[in-house]
Amino acid sequence: MIVSILVDRGIHRRWQIWLAEGLARQGHLVTFASMAPSEASTRGFPSLDLFLMLERLIHRMPGPHAFDPVAAGEVD
Repeated sequence: MIVSILVDRGIHRRWQIWLAEGLARQGHLVTFASMAPSEASTRGFPSLDLFLMLERLIHRMPGPHAFDPVAAGEVD
């Protein structure tokens, strides 16, 4: 099966890569399609980013997390 994951050019999250890797391991052909950045993605989500940072500190969660921003090159 061919699967296309629609991503926002403004913000990419690690879960998108993990999803693509999981689908590829199951034998699917995965591509990324970029859409124009939305207003929300160009300004980001500062309250969400702060919440996620606090959650990591409180629960002492090391390592990469699903909502970590990733470089655009990792998504293409």
